[in-house]
Amino acid sequence: MANGDVTLTHESEPRLRLASLAMPENRRAILVAHGEPEGELPSRLTQAVNDSIDRAEQQGVKPAQGVYGYFSGESSEGWRYIFGARIFRR
Repeated sequence: MANGDVTLTHESEPRLRLASLAMPENRRAILVAHGEPEGELPSRLTQAVNDSIDRAEQQGVKPAQGVYGYFSGESSEGWRYIFGARIFRR
């Protein structure tokens, strides 16, 4: 939340302003995405996809070709993420 339509900055990380939404009393809700090093994200993505396939197969369901899953969580360093990935085994 900010007073007025400000431009938010970060000392070192890349960022992208996704939205600035008007709120009452000249306030704004500003949605900003910050870049973070990949770190553990590729392994989390692989694990999330494999877990999803395992759960589906335990229920007798084979994911159809082209199916996507959407995942969110928090890294061990405390930053949050959300990603979409095609659900298939390599």
